[in-house]
Amino acid sequence: MKTGQLVDLPILPGLHAVITNLPRNQMQFIGQEKSEGEGYTTESFGNWFADRSTDAGVPGRVHGLRKVGATRLADSGTTEFEVMAYWGHRTQQEARKYVQKANRARLGDSGMAKFENLSNPANS
Repeated sequence: MKTGQLVDLPILPGLHAVITNLPRNQMQFIGQEKSEGEGYTTESFGNWFADRSTDAGVPGRVHGLRKVGATRLADSGTTEFEVMAYWGHRTQQEARKYVQKANRARLGDSGMAKFENLSNPANS
């Protein structure tokens, strides 16, 4: 994990179904595939992932996956602490930006709904 924090990540049902149905002899996880058999550093894994994304014609980077994941959690109504726990953020500040953005959107929508329900006093 990028932050060095231990986290307990549940496997999403859709991903679990895919992993379960893979042939047992098919590589499912990224291991130590570097030339000397040493493990990836954060930077070398990021570069490897970027190269594979380019090979597949898919835009994206590893950090982008973290951002999307944190955004989706926040959009679903999770708290800063839940985002922190899931993604291994070290401080509330790291998770707060995702939750605040989601809350702004949610509050903006609920505020507009209330505004639309107001009666116009000028027409009374």
